[in-house]
Amino acid sequence: MRTFMPITTTRRGGLSGFENFYNVLDDFFTGDLSRPAHYEGFRLDLRDNEKEYIIDAELPGVEKKDVKIRFEEGNLTIAVEREEGKAAEKDNYVHRERRFTSLARSVHLPDVAEEGVKAKLTDGILTVTIPKAPKKNHEIAIDIQ
Repeated sequence: MRTFMPITTTRRGGLSGFENFYNVLDDFFTGDLSRPAHYEGFRLDLRDNEKEYIIDAELPGVEKKDVKIRFEEGNLTIAVEREEGKAAEKDNYVHRERRFTSLARSVHLPDVAEEGVKAKLTDGILTVTIPKAPKKNHEIAIDIQ
């Protein structure tokens, strides 16, 4: 007589059961339990009023020295790189745990003025204000020869 074994999928897309026992252990001990599996970066909100773009990025626990903001070829990129370390000495043994975080988000902003861009980091919220460039008249009269 055969027994029935429930079959469910894991994060890796395989079947769970005894044959994937080691994968489950590996996921448990190496996975980052401090953030959900679907986490891909920090949250970013983009508002557009008639004269400027306002971007709010949630960066809790991040210091301004860890944030780099670049604007290149119509793309604004906000990047965060941070290293956290913890050291403890006991009986001539040094125990050190480190974590390195690197996240980046980009948005395309085609009509931006290069001057007057402001950024401010307050209480874990980065606010970037980017003035819009005056709209150019793209209408051109073409003479027929």
